[in-house]
Amino acid sequence: MKLRKILSVCTSLVLLLVICSKAGRAYAASNVIDFEDGKVPEGIFMATLEDGSPDGDPSILSVVDYNGSKMLKIDTQENGTPKVKFDMPTLVGADAFTKVRTIEYDIIIEQPSGDVAGWNGGTVGATPTGASGWTNGTEWTIEEYNNSATAVKTLKHTLTDDLAFTDSSKAFFMFMNWANNGTDIYLDNIKFYDADGNLVPLAGAVADTATAEATAETATTPKTGVESYAVLYLIGSALMASGIVATKKHKNEK
Repeated sequence: MKLRKILSVCTSLVLLLVICSKAGRAYAASNVIDFEDGKVPEGIFMATLEDGSPDGDPSILSVVDYNGSKMLKIDTQENGTPKVKFDMPTLVGADAFTKVRTIEYDIIIEQPSGDVAGWNGGTVGATPTGASGWTNGTEWTIEEYNNSATAVKTLKHTLTDDLAFTDSSKAFFMFMNWANNGTDIYLDNIKFYDADGNLVPLAGAVADTATAEATAETATTPKTGVESYAVLYLIGSALMASGIVATKKHKNEK
């Protein structure tokens, strides 16, 4: 009887760990763009002019494995100024983009030729009043004269309340590197905050949470599906086998 109780408790703990792990991953992914799915989000793209031609360097965006993680690579093509746009209505949703005040992300700059990365700098800005008036930009500078790649640095830009996003067609942040000399730029862990410093969930976060809850419900309360019972049976069998072996070993020692 005691063995059965122990096995029952162990089975419950295993299921709880699996559920918490899945739910935790879904929650984390809903607030941070970490590119771990290997895709460039629809709301992140290179800026273009009205005729559709590149606005600045015609850089190519892709997700690559770099520095032990998946990161967004801005692969410059003509040593021009790369301009990457982060479209808020697409990334956080049409009902939430007006809440966004701050963008934050990690950045690494590398000189693929092997030379030192040198001086790099630019701005992170937004045009809440339209393309004709850049406002409230934050300039940044990263220098590295000993290595071909810079250390990870976190950058952020915050809009003042009077320049908050109101028009969905003009609600975007734009990253620029004025000093591009053939360097590649890597971005990761992109986050958006509201005026109170709280993370603004990404579009689809509600769906992710619902999926995690549904997964938890299915795991804790199996329906009539064969797969649910099969998983429980396999876990129970493995634990029971371990218990039997331990019991026999204990008896033999006596």
